[in-house]
Amino acid sequence: PQGRAGLFLRGGFPGGVQGPELMQRIRKQAELLGVEFLDENVTKVDFKKNPFKLFVNEDEFTAKAVIVATGASARWLGIPSEQKLIGKGVSACATCVVPDTEIITNPSIKKIKNITHDKILTHEGRFKECYTKGTRRFNGDLVVINPSFLPGKLKLTEEHEVLAAKRIKSYYYKKFKFTKKNNWKYLMEKEGLTPNWIPAGDLNKGDFLFYPILKSITDKKYIKVSDIVKCNVKDNIAITKNITYSSHTINNNLITNKDFMRLCGYYLSEGDGGKELKFSFNKNEIEYINDVRSLIKKIFKLNSKLKTEGNVTRIIIYSGLVGNFFKNMFGNDAASKSLPAWMLYLPKDKQTELFKGMWRGDGSEKSKKFHYTTSSKLLASQLQTLLLRLEILPVISITTKERMNKKRHYINGREIIAKNDKYEFEIAGPYLATLSKLLNYHHRFLDIRKRTSIYGWFNGGYAIIPIRNINREHYSGLLYNLAVND
Repeated sequence: PQGRAGLFLRGGFPGGVQGPELMQRIRKQAELLGVEFLDENVTKVDFKKNPFKLFVNEDEFTAKAVIVATGASARWLGIPSEQKLIGKGVSACATCVVPDTEIITNPSIKKIKNITHDKILTHEGRFKECYTKGTRRFNGDLVVINPSFLPGKLKLTEEHEVLAAKRIKSYYYKKFKFTKKNNWKYLMEKEGLTPNWIPAGDLNKGDFLFYPILKSITDKKYIKVSDIVKCNVKDNIAITKNITYSSHTINNNLITNKDFMRLCGYYLSEGDGGKELKFSFNKNEIEYINDVRSLIKKIFKLNSKLKTEGNVTRIIIYSGLVGNFFKNMFGNDAASKSLPAWMLYLPKDKQTELFKGMWRGDGSEKSKKFHYTTSSKLLASQLQTLLLRLEILPVISITTKERMNKKRHYINGREIIAKNDKYEFEIAGPYLATLSKLLNYHHRFLDIRKRTSIYGWFNGGYAIIPIRNINREHYSGLLYNLAVND
């Protein structure tokens, strides 16, 4: 094409292009031709006469024409094949989630209203950068989805599309409930249970959500102490800047092998860093106490001391360099501990050892399941990501501090007041045997159970989770949406 149309059509995209990238390219080209863009929120308009007036706070703009594109609802073409192919390549979505919707970013969790250019976990199981965020006013009913396994509820507009699959009508849940073999994959292939983008308003109880699993694997062979702690380094030996008679030296390059990862797990559950490094265990957990002492000796070439008070035995390493290394990398307070982002991408064998150390500290064996508890919201989210990568589907529940404090609790006459919410993980069903093998810890229930309940499973890089229930809730206020770079 020639003339002005050629400015946009010449060249094409032989390899294809995603919508967000196409929009960015068109905008950049328009800017090159002198078009000025103002990204502002219009606070008032006056359409009584031409030229029309638009106000951004105190600033006034005039225009001969104004296009109002709020995205309040999708505008369809109206052709016969359109409705038939919705969710199978044909889609439309308005700005659609409430401001407090939590988004998994790298390396934290953020409410959508606070997202800027963060990297967020997409349906492809990869973190991608958010390049724009839209908002609109809404007054109406939202769809509230309560998924099995995962905590919290999803509040969406009816037209918001969800990666999901409709339940096969010819089968009932009870037919799948008890089985000795996980035959879901076979049934999916036989009945065509595959993921599609389905409007939230078309979903029902018993339909399946496809939750993305982080796919990327990036190993990290070494970590430098000097990247974590301010210290002096000479000939690959690290020492504190303020040297005293009791200062210790350690290798600056630490090998991030399975032993190192297990020690990190112990710290996340039972560690306390700073001027010294401490681990606290029940005095009867001799195996774990000896393991931590052995790892400290092996990795840092340092001796440790034991101190027992009542039922608690503490392992103490008198080294500010090592203590601050762990404190800076993972945090110190139980409610604020978290993993550095790179640990989410490690190979599965290293992540297994990480969780093994965590479980030995804050985990337990219940009659029919494994149990793990943390008061760190971020660590709970990261642990969910880690377990899904290991193809373990936990049931995650949240007990709020308000609920815990409704009943008074005392230890040795001292009242205990919960300051943080509690995040609990329960691993049962077919994943009990999986985790038992990974932890190298045999769960006694495996010897006596005769059947296994299967409600969710893994396939094609997704955790496939049934919808527990779904309803409607009235909402009036702002809605948000995101777009990511491909």
